Amino acid sequence: MMCENQPWIMRKLMSMDFGKFDDGSIDMAAFYEAMNNPTEENWNGWKTENDKMLAIWDAFFKKHDFVICPVTNGCAFRKCELGTAIPIDGEKVAYSSYVIPYSTVFAATGHPTATIPMGLNKEGLPIGLQIVGN
Repeated sequence: MMCENQPWIMRKLMSMDFGKFDDGSIDMAAFYEAMNNPTEENWNGWKTENDKMLAIWDAFFKKHDFVICPVTNGCAFRKCELGTAIPIDGEKVAYSSYVIPYSTVFAATGHPTATIPMGLNKEGLPIGLQIVGN
């Protein structure tokens, strides 16, 4: 998704920049493989995996008009230094673990989403949800 048609130097820079968020809490091997080895064989493998994911969502949307889910693993977070872990429920969570689970899947499948503000938490930070459709 991110490295398609990018020259080597851009893939390398994107990979290095994203590494600032990688604290080892999630397996980023597929991301780095995509960025650093965009061969046709790898592309076809990733395309096969994406097609499987699309088929699952297509089946879901045959029965349901939309899905409501979080945007992230918690509320919006305060501006902080790049790569800083995000506090949630008394724990520190890697940025990538905080934001990727609920939003990236729909970026990869191309399903439209709308983020809806739901108010503020007790610290005054925005809380939202996303509605995803077919």
